[in-house]
Amino acid sequence: MTDLKGRYFISYRRSPARLKGDKEGELMSDALRDRGISTWRDLDDLGSDPTEEQLSLILNAPSLAGAVMLVSKEVNTSEMIKNVEIHQILKRHQANDGFVLHIVAIGIDYGEVTEIFNQQTRLQDLSRFNIIKVSQNELTSEGAICVANKISKNRIRLIKNNGKDSERPWTIGIYSRSASKANDLDLCIDFSRYFKDRSTIISNYQTMLRASTDVAKSLATESSNSKIVCRGLASLPIGILFGAVFSKFRFDLTWIQEFRGAESQRLYLSLKDSGLVLSVRSSRGSPSSHDIVLAVSVSADIESAVTDYLNRQNLKPRATLAISLENGPSKAGQSLSANDCLTIARRAIDEIRELKDNLGLKLMNVHIFLSAPLGIAVFLGHQLNTVSNCYLYEHRPDSNPVYEQVLCFQPSNFNYN
Repeated sequence: MTDLKGRYFISYRRSPARLKGDKEGELMSDALRDRGISTWRDLDDLGSDPTEEQLSLILNAPSLAGAVMLVSKEVNTSEMIKNVEIHQILKRHQANDGFVLHIVAIGIDYGEVTEIFNQQTRLQDLSRFNIIKVSQNELTSEGAICVANKISKNRIRLIKNNGKDSERPWTIGIYSRSASKANDLDLCIDFSRYFKDRSTIISNYQTMLRASTDVAKSLATESSNSKIVCRGLASLPIGILFGAVFSKFRFDLTWIQEFRGAESQRLYLSLKDSGLVLSVRSSRGSPSSHDIVLAVSVSADIESAVTDYLNRQNLKPRATLAISLENGPSKAGQSLSANDCLTIARRAIDEIRELKDNLGLKLMNVHIFLSAPLGIAVFLGHQLNTVSNCYLYEHRPDSNPVYEQVLCFQPSNFNYN
């Protein structure tokens, strides 16, 4: 049986016949990985021209859940696509065991697609296949995103309709530090390729924001089950962003926080406060500013680094809020319980809201600096829904200053259109 949670094979015409083909294959693969679907593409997974034997093994593996075929007029000149890929992919699809085929027609009409397939298969009707038409003569980044969203929704629908227990929560992984090796997730959002040496360019955060929003919207549209269990290894700004995006649809969210050398913890909003004692200090600044700085020190003390950043950037906030453990940083947060993590996230948000009220601010820009387990970042983001503007900062240990602003977004006004 086909594993519905498996990878999707990307079929496309490579250069020199179609010089833009390599880029189109990469765009399609990237858009799918951003939206939770792992992919197989020759340049990523083989590094050279695959042989017929290699392709046959890959295309017949139960771990391959489907195929996305980018069909342009140049496909007619590829014997490998016509004689191997089309034949093997259609054979898998016709077995009716869950293997899905998406045909993306690039700059050609349905009749031309049928002609290409009929050269080997003698099929008279491709109407039951998922043909997605791209009117331009090339697949752009925007086009790949539109196609990926359709494929993602279809994948969610397939998993839901093929024996998924209605009471079983959706499982989602989110990764930026390294690509996930997990094969038991319904959706595995993989942002790892954007990061080199734990850093990325700022524009990539906008791409990751859009992709995360698309995943949340697809789940809300295609499934009435709002229970989600998540885990992963990602940067803290991505954790905050992920929590904020998924709060929009009021998902029942559980985060599995994993600690090195310790048992994992399950974090969810209905957990009671632990009574953890925190040190909370606030200081006032420029009375004309709408900026509030939040510095949360759990895994490491970041107050001096945050102060250094504010001074170097000449950022004069209305107030600065510093929250830390009473007895100092906890190494990697390993001594914290799930209740402790939720207590820290809630306390941070409560203190921000109280500070806003005390200062009489109608609009508030919150600048978040965080050193904590990822689960705290997720649930801090999950409670930012009343914040007008949120600025996220990435820690760059080899930079000076060691913090960099990577994203500004509006938690109270997400656009899901």
